[in-house]
Amino acid sequence: MFTLLLIVGLVLFTAAILVSSMSPIKSSISVFELDRRLQLGDEKVVFENNRERYYGNLKSIIDTIRIILIVSLFVVLIATLGWLVGCVVAFFALIIIQMLSGLSVIMSISRNIYESIEHRLIGLLDKYSFLAFVFKSTARPSEPKKLGSRFEIEQIIDQSDGVLSDDEKRLLSSGLHFFHKKIREIMVPRDEIVSIDMNEFLGPLVLDDLHKTGHKRLPVVAGDADHIVGVLNLRGLMSLDNKKSMTAGKAMDVKVYYLRDDQNLDVALAAFIKTHTNIMIVIDKNRQTVGILTLEDLIKTMFGREVSDEFEDYESPHAVARRK
Repeated sequence: MFTLLLIVGLVLFTAAILVSSMSPIKSSISVFELDRRLQLGDEKVVFENNRERYYGNLKSIIDTIRIILIVSLFVVLIATLGWLVGCVVAFFALIIIQMLSGLSVIMSISRNIYESIEHRLIGLLDKYSFLAFVFKSTARPSEPKKLGSRFEIEQIIDQSDGVLSDDEKRLLSSGLHFFHKKIREIMVPRDEIVSIDMNEFLGPLVLDDLHKTGHKRLPVVAGDADHIVGVLNLRGLMSLDNKKSMTAGKAMDVKVYYLRDDQNLDVALAAFIKTHTNIMIVIDKNRQTVGILTLEDLIKTMFGREVSDEFEDYESPHAVARRK
């Protein structure tokens, strides 16, 4: 009889360790997404929805089984060893159960066991509603977490592989910070500005050098960067005659627009839209030139990537219709 009770005690002890390490699995899909997919008739999420729905009931079942096992172990130990020794051994057994249940090996075994019976448990709860009432959830319904900052949203975006493409992630991430960036953060600084003097003749060699810069428009200066008198559109030069006798001052657009370096990018965007220009001179509070800002740079910052388009024949409906 003693041997039998000892074996039963070991079985209860082992089972108590495994059950104490066991916990129900929460759905990896948010409640919002589960509801959305269910409304669309997606049958693949029915089980995930039931997993989320009965999470508290499953936890209650596991807690109940754990209590039954521990109480049974106490009874067996007391019946086997007597009140005094049995209580002492049961006390230390409870401590050991608590310690062992936290081991990763035990947790892995418990998870495998739970996964093997999870479908049956959820099926029983779904089929027999009284079981859900008996093993009523004691867990508080979790409230939706409030996001603390835009950086937290950015982390969610970074972890959305398979849901968002790389371009979509860059777009959302760039949009989060766009209105909080200053013009000075994305402008071309003064020492990197490529300009041309207003008295420079636009001969073939000069034009070739200008096109090699890769810029479509260049500021035209009268001596230095603090005296910008116009903007030279390199594309427009292709149609000019007598280029050898034409100076930058004669070919330039005399309209020059300015932004201050400490303004936000939303101010810059509004300025570009209002002026219909593609390049602006950035100055500081002392009216000194500190850089230039192009519409291309602004769009790149907004979308998180360059938006290039080699197609130029937008004036032809036939070309637009044939465009791939």
